Amino acid sequence: MADQWMRGAGTDALQGDEADGASKIASNATAYLQDPLDRCLHGYINGCKVAYASASTVTVGVGACIAANSTGLIHQMRRNTSAVTVDITTDLDTGSEAVSTRYYVWAIQDADTTTFTCKMSLSATFPTGVTYSVLLGELYNNAAGDIEQVKSSWSRESIGILTGTVAHAGTIPLPDGFTEAQCKWFVSINALVASQDQHATRAENLSCSADGTRVVTISELGGNGIIAANGTANYFIIGIK
Repeated sequence: MADQWMRGAGTDALQGDEADGASKIASNATAYLQDPLDRCLHGYINGCKVAYASASTVTVGVGACIAANSTGLIHQMRRNTSAVTVDITTDLDTGSEAVSTRYYVWAIQDADTTTFTCKMSLSATFPTGVTYSVLLGELYNNAAGDIEQVKSSWSRESIGILTGTVAHAGTIPLPDGFTEAQCKWFVSINALVASQDQHATRAENLSCSADGTRVVTISELGGNGIIAANGTANYFIIGIK
């Protein structure tokens, strides 16, 4: 059976006292043994790290967890030996993908198996349409519909990742909820409109950089020195807090 333990009733379970009688020893023993398990193991997670995978997916790493029903009276124990990919377009508990929205990643243990599946939900308390679940982590789906700020529920660490392009003299945007001091970034040339300087046609004369305030410069080294060039840069920025 999938039920690993259930809440019973009564006290002095192992003694089978005179008030309860021998007929209630079994149910009392359930309560006697179950209460410490509830206190210690309710919401237990080992591993199962939620990590950024792409703009639309996260992965839940190898690990074990204990899920409960909505009342917390029945628990399930499950373990996965391989990572699970969770997709924001196909693995929602209900509805369709929304932007500028925080989602929560849940382990689902409804099937009578030794492993668990995963879903994303708008609810931080209990997902829709399931019986047994435990909260593994959360993420933010930004205005562009890209996942960022991925965090496991047992970790204080939050990660925000953005990628895209920015024009010369433009500023790399920050992941939502992060300050510049919490981020690192790098850039590379995406497209270049070079100057008319005949000495600036070789690739080794091109430069693409971003300064400490995230302002991007694309330049070329011509016969008359450094010349600002028009174009765009690819950027990758990651924030950790």
